[in-house]
Amino acid sequence: MPEAQALVRVTVVGGDLGAGKTSLLNHLLRTTSQPIAVIVNDFGALGIDQDLVEHSDGTTIALANGCICCSLADGFASALRTIADLDDGPERLVVEASGVADPGQIAAYAHAPGLALDSVVVVVDAAAVRERARDRYVGDVVLRQLHAADLLVVNKVDLVSSDELAELHRWLTNAYSGVPRLDTVDARVEPALLLDTPTHGREHRPSPDHSDTASAYQTWAIEVDAPVCRSRLDEFLAALPDGVYRAKGIVRLSDDPDNAVVLHLVGRRRSLERFDRWSDGPSRIVAIGRPGAIDDAWLRTQLTPDDPE
Repeated sequence: MPEAQALVRVTVVGGDLGAGKTSLLNHLLRTTSQPIAVIVNDFGALGIDQDLVEHSDGTTIALANGCICCSLADGFASALRTIADLDDGPERLVVEASGVADPGQIAAYAHAPGLALDSVVVVVDAAAVRERARDRYVGDVVLRQLHAADLLVVNKVDLVSSDELAELHRWLTNAYSGVPRLDTVDARVEPALLLDTPTHGREHRPSPDHSDTASAYQTWAIEVDAPVCRSRLDEFLAALPDGVYRAKGIVRLSDDPDNAVVLHLVGRRRSLERFDRWSDGPSRIVAIGRPGAIDDAWLRTQLTPDDPE
């Protein structure tokens, strides 16, 4: 049987006007260690440094780190075709939604052939989001954006007091329970929290060059030699706390022990996809989240084989 073509995993970045989406994308392009494609609304607004640009033809910009930027000037379908026609296509695609768009609607494109939705990341202006959500003209749009989120990036936390930030956290928790959030300044988010390329036996760790507030996260790993019961895996994923931003891994399930699946989890969204490049080894899941979000003693008790009867 021929190997199935790898899907391009899609991350949609949404949020209100001025929340920090462009800053997030610019930081991502500068710091990612993997080649990705990015569909943006406006090259000029992205402000790509010229020392990163290898060549540009007006609709695409190729960067020295292997990333590709594609403009939405000719429409989303055209941008997708441009990405699909690349000789050495990317494994990851990041799409910037406009500040007045519903990112959930854009995420629907990720169900097209050859694509798979990884997550919807919504950037929030900590100083303005609650007022914007009450605005008679744009409030409905802002609320739809928040509702679509698998991960909330609460940006500009340096512009609010600790009491104001705590109140915003309570508001988000009450309205969007189960959606993890990450506090940032200047939308500096580690690529490992936005992109998820499962690689057996490898962990993403914070770069020492970006050890500020935006990169303050912890990783946990769990390995299981025996095949994992599917229902037990479901229970484990459902029990992960809100402080876990994402989890990824390669898992051998007890109902199909000769094959493996790739696990993707971002907030409440999760998927299992067949992994055709499986080689023998333990199942391994890596979770990324706020420091201390997962109790190590609890983690050691998870996904253990059933006791023999």
